[in-house]
Amino acid sequence: MNRSWVYERNLASMIRLIRRMRQERYDVAVDLMDNPSATSTAFCVLSGARWTVGLAKENDFSYDVRIPLLSRKDKHIIERLAPIVGAFGIPPDEASTRVTYTPLWSSQAEARALYASVGCLGRRKVGVNISAGHERRYWGTDRFREIVRYLRRVESESAIIIGSKPSDFARANEIAQGFENVFALPAQKSFDVFAAIVSHLDILLTPDTSVVHLASAFAIPSVVMFIQSNPDLRVWEPFGTPHVSVVTTVDDLRDISVTQIEAAWETLRTLVGRDHSVRSLGMKVTA
Repeated sequence: MNRSWVYERNLASMIRLIRRMRQERYDVAVDLMDNPSATSTAFCVLSGARWTVGLAKENDFSYDVRIPLLSRKDKHIIERLAPIVGAFGIPPDEASTRVTYTPLWSSQAEARALYASVGCLGRRKVGVNISAGHERRYWGTDRFREIVRYLRRVESESAIIIGSKPSDFARANEIAQGFENVFALPAQKSFDVFAAIVSHLDILLTPDTSVVHLASAFAIPSVVMFIQSNPDLRVWEPFGTPHVSVVTTVDDLRDISVTQIEAAWETLRTLVGRDHSVRSLGMKVTA
């Protein structure tokens, strides 16, 4: 049986969840956090599982099986987690690390209908996602309009799709206003429908957010804007997918210039055109 447990951040919810987990009598509990977490420690210790597995770090006293932690500066999070399968007798180098996501058929049908409604179905589509989790990761309406003007010139045969979360839809409309073949599709409350919309994109510009991981799942070449406040922690760039990461150490994406994104876009187009394996197609640029 597959079951998903939802943790709400309050003590009563945690107590209820632990009680229900213990009733399942799990054989193994696996902590997938690669940084020490009081919450994951509590769940491992109190889950009632016969065995606990996790990466070697400050809270590894709570594990029965400790897996060596690879460099958090040099290795992608997926590469750091992959060795955990060794605890189950699976050679880590034989484990699949491909990122996958499959939208529901109904979500895919809704995405196709949205694209058909603006005449984009079957056309090459350039995606520009403007939304991220915090206002410091909003690049700015004027800058997005500048980059759309640039994309309209260098991607002249493509439709440009402006994506956003519902609260940023007015911004998306403002960015698209006045440009031909630039469309702000209605913002989606369903993540699955949004993912289906993203799956149709041929190339993408986005700040660091969940869209980055959808780009990995759908193998969409991407330019991604990151804030890297700690240089000893690698950013979560697209994995196994052509990309250029533009990184600033300042806690504001507006430290990244339009000129830098234009240069990154040209670099990405060059990388995609080369005859390399997909995984080798990655580049980091520091703003």
